[in-house]
Amino acid sequence: MSTSIVAQLHDDFLALTSVIDASVEPSLAITANDVFRKSLLLAAASEFELAITSVITAFAETEAGGSSPLVAFVRSKALARQYHTLFKWDAANANQFFGLFGDEFKRHANAAIGADAALKDAIASFLQLGDERNRLVHQGFGTFVLEKTADEIFAAYARASLFVARLPDLLATCPR
Repeated sequence: MSTSIVAQLHDDFLALTSVIDASVEPSLAITANDVFRKSLLLAAASEFELAITSVITAFAETEAGGSSPLVAFVRSKALARQYHTLFKWDAANANQFFGLFGDEFKRHANAAIGADAALKDAIASFLQLGDERNRLVHQGFGTFVLEKTADEIFAAYARASLFVARLPDLLATCPR
């Protein structure tokens, strides 16, 4: 995985906590840890939103033979402010998302997932991060209790990245 903003945030946080820990400021360390973990979660979810919507837009452009009214429609009506409706975040699978591309794609994606345990785990991590992000945003950033550690969030991000990376190929290889 190339150095993403999420990886950079994670590295910066590790450096920050070592400085705070060395200065023996436990209350600052607790506050920094809480805010950082939430920020890391938001950064990961935001990166995935941008990536998934870009993949869908690129797929629409390919299928439409380039820029077209269909691509403009997909951008403005199917994706703009609709990303979080594409997935059933508290589900154990991405069937809702896959079904938006039709039954054939849903079967194709589920067959690929059935043959690849890492992809199945990636999707589970992706959905868990999205669900945590929604709870964080809708239950109050300042008071939300995020139980995952920074390392757990970063590890889930790394696993989930496989789903985002594989989505273009899943779309491209779906039987027509």
